[in-house]
Amino acid sequence: MFAPGSAVAGQNTTYLPHKGIISPNEQALYVSYSDGAGPYDGTFGSVARYSILNGTWKDITPVSGSDLYFGFGGVAVDLQNPGTIMVAALNSWWPDGQIFRSTDSGTTWSPLWAWSPSYPTIAKYYSYNAALAPWLGPNSVDLTLGDLQIGWMMEALVIDPFDSNHWLYGTGSTIYGGRDLLKWDTVHNVTLNSWADGIEETSVQGLVAPPSGPILYSALGDIEGFVHNSLTAPPTAEYTNPKWSTCADIDYAGLNPAYLVRIGTGDSSSGKQVALSFNSGASWSQHYGAADNVSGGKVALSADGTTVLWRTSANGVQVSTNQATFTVVSSLPSTAVIAADKKTNGIFYGASGSSFYISNDNGNTFNSKGSLGSSSSPVKIVVHPNVTGDIWVSSDTGLYHSTDSGATFSSISGINQAWAIALGAPSSTGGYPALFAAASVGGTIGYFRSDDQGVNWVQINDDAHGFGSVSANVLAADLRTYGRLWSMRRSQLDGPNNLRHGLHLHDSEPILFAMYTELDKKMTCTEDYIVV
Repeated sequence: MFAPGSAVAGQNTTYLPHKGIISPNEQALYVSYSDGAGPYDGTFGSVARYSILNGTWKDITPVSGSDLYFGFGGVAVDLQNPGTIMVAALNSWWPDGQIFRSTDSGTTWSPLWAWSPSYPTIAKYYSYNAALAPWLGPNSVDLTLGDLQIGWMMEALVIDPFDSNHWLYGTGSTIYGGRDLLKWDTVHNVTLNSWADGIEETSVQGLVAPPSGPILYSALGDIEGFVHNSLTAPPTAEYTNPKWSTCADIDYAGLNPAYLVRIGTGDSSSGKQVALSFNSGASWSQHYGAADNVSGGKVALSADGTTVLWRTSANGVQVSTNQATFTVVSSLPSTAVIAADKKTNGIFYGASGSSFYISNDNGNTFNSKGSLGSSSSPVKIVVHPNVTGDIWVSSDTGLYHSTDSGATFSSISGINQAWAIALGAPSSTGGYPALFAAASVGGTIGYFRSDDQGVNWVQINDDAHGFGSVSANVLAADLRTYGRLWSMRRSQLDGPNNLRHGLHLHDSEPILFAMYTELDKKMTCTEDYIVV
């Protein structure tokens, strides 16, 4: 049993230690420090070398003075070449991230970029290849000041202990690396590759799987979202015109699935926060009827694609037809869950508390209809893709079904709480759509499928595949292939089922949420990432 430890005397106490790594042959410990806890902060810092043999510290910070405007995060040593060390800036937000390398134990350093011959001309000492993640940006060295091609949040940096040419580091965007690292020390130019092959850590905000056209559309945090035309190859680019950081939600028109609407979470600096597409997401245009600096929330698109109903994050529910100026919908609570009928144009639905609402005039006015029992927090409304007024609503007290446009609802037996729900392809041609639910069924919280309108349920995950917080997931079911469901999680839980943000794609026959299941034997899903 170890005795209680104590701080090593003589070290830097101004900053917080971030990473430390031992160089065995040198009998030395290298430590990076920053003035913040990370991963986004860091305005000052240092790098130190501790001699284990002598018990002495040496400051080996790569830069000083006006060149030191960041802390330090990831640190690595080359076990094949003692005295070779690398350290990453945390965070250099301009003109780019920075990594330093030394081959003499930190006495001298060389950077991954420098002003050359002088400011403002930047020289970057790498070639660049992002073919595996083409949405990252130009597939070439980006010399635009302020474009963070090298990265940010670089707390993970490693050199292969068996191969001095092989290195990796993590950023807030991807995993970079190369296999010619020793060229840094000769020609001072290495190959920088994105090696996150078709995966991206993100927060999935919304998913829709229309009955025709592209397989899936996603609304994502940080990287906006994609049109997913393939399940075996990554998309080439994010949504554009406008291009936002985060897309909050997306919907399609039931009668014309090529018509789409998406909403963003930014401000006027990134354009209007409503965008429309009339060609399955191939191109987009701003909705100029949206007010500046209004954003977020949820969105629903009318069956013919001409009317947008928008529950904004802070400006109530608003509606626009034919791209006219959005107007406030005062007859629907500002926090209502919303949806559009997929079969009949002009009909929209809303739910708030225990009340269900319907609009028959393109979302301009809503009237209260049936009751959702004792519900206080409706979560999701989904509508039968081919039947007007066939509605499902999940809430904090269960799952409710209406076949008369919300005039009356029946409570589904055995479900005492439900979150995300989705309708997918039926088990037999012409049958009722398969119903998926993230719910508490018979006291068991998990993911379920019903092929008989909620009479019987099959759990499609197991104890080993909880996929985090069931209540935080988004679901989208495939209307073309029975049993196929897309899901995600937005929050993080402690415990054995601790998954982070990600989108997972599975077939539900025989088990939907298999951690490393394959789709059509071509595609796997892994924890922590969106698989595209």
